[in-house]
Amino acid sequence: EGRLMIMTGTEMSRVEKALDVAETLVLYKCGKSLEALTNLLESKGLIEKAKLVCYADQEGKEVVLHDLREVRKSHPGYMATVIIYKGELKWN
Repeated sequence: EGRLMIMTGTEMSRVEKALDVAETLVLYKCGKSLEALTNLLESKGLIEKAKLVCYADQEGKEVVLHDLREVRKSHPGYMATVIIYKGELKWN
């Protein structure tokens, strides 16, 4: 209910549709599409709701970023994952 995972998170039309219906969206393997994803999230006012996790499988190299704009034009790795929690629904 309200959670979606998309693998791979590279087709922005699919991501945009998912953002319209999901409370939480997890996008796997989206490193190559980071610039387009950042632009999409900015246009929807959701950029501050997104977190980037990369290199989580490499001890000592893990990265968690709270601002995708910092890496907009980079390619942070094959397994880069972005989690967007919109926070619109109230918990019961």
